[in-house]
Amino acid sequence: MVDVTGAPNTQRLEAALQNALVQPVAVVQLQRLTAGATKQTWLLDATVRGTPERFVLQTLPPDKLQSSEGAAQRTLSPKQDAQIAQLAREHGVPAPELVLQLDGSQNLGHGQITRYVAGETLAARILRDARYTKARHCLTEQCAQALANTHRMPASKAGFLPTKDTAAQWQDMREQVYASGICHPALEWGLRWIEERLADHTHPAPSPVHGDFRLGNFIVNDAGLAAVIDWELAHLGDPMQDLAWLCLRTWRFGGAGEVAGIGQRHELYAAYERYGGLAVDQARVFFWDMACQMRWAVMCLGMGQGAPGLNPVGVSLEHRLIGRRMAEPLFDMVQLAKTRGDAA
Repeated sequence: MVDVTGAPNTQRLEAALQNALVQPVAVVQLQRLTAGATKQTWLLDATVRGTPERFVLQTLPPDKLQSSEGAAQRTLSPKQDAQIAQLAREHGVPAPELVLQLDGSQNLGHGQITRYVAGETLAARILRDARYTKARHCLTEQCAQALANTHRMPASKAGFLPTKDTAAQWQDMREQVYASGICHPALEWGLRWIEERLADHTHPAPSPVHGDFRLGNFIVNDAGLAAVIDWELAHLGDPMQDLAWLCLRTWRFGGAGEVAGIGQRHELYAAYERYGGLAVDQARVFFWDMACQMRWAVMCLGMGQGAPGLNPVGVSLEHRLIGRRMAEPLFDMVQLAKTRGDAA
């Protein structure tokens, strides 16, 4: 057993897994992963009845747990996160298999343990390494299929998700900007641009939406999309938002393609409809192209200043650096509006 400072208690992990799997379990090694700016993620190697198996342990720090369950909930609770990922898995979306929901009763915090999915999450490697050449050829179509399956899930089965229509998201962005105390012309312009078009771009029947469907939240192997992860921003809303979010320049990570730095929009839209997604409303996608730029700018602002209830002195260096990126999506939003002749 490798001793890792700050790691979850080994004996408690073994007991929890034994109860879940009804098999003798021995934890061999815990390795803290660098991926993820919100959750604490650990790679867990164990033997189950003497056979080596690998799992992923994710927990939410106490301050993040409070914000995910508060009145102004912006992210899902760990329980909701696990629920929507497993519902998606049942409806044909590749997602890690849930082994155990951590609800505090195991004295391991709140989170989940899933089976390990082999693959890569780092965008730079997915976009550039020769190993993923084949994956790059099919990733756009696989993303379209995953999104189509996500949006086709019955909303009645996802009633535990918050509903976030266009007006609610605009209001939330507005409140975060004003609470920040920052007066920024591009932020004010962006809020007004969205507000003036809300009535024309309201989706009448909310569908399950991933909310953060992008490169970085995919596990990719040699054959392409192996799993969609990080569902904590899922909600009931407009599925066109997911299409737009996937195409943001930020999530291309320097790649030339419009879709995740790899594919083209027309390929994504055609495959999405072919796999049973809703008819792509390109006017509504453009609205979300703009609104998603604004949303990412506000998210950068929030991370740079610290989450509600968190002393800014305690904000991580990573969050500070993300906060400095607020100007990028604001610039992209203005340029996009100018290109489309809709900058008024």
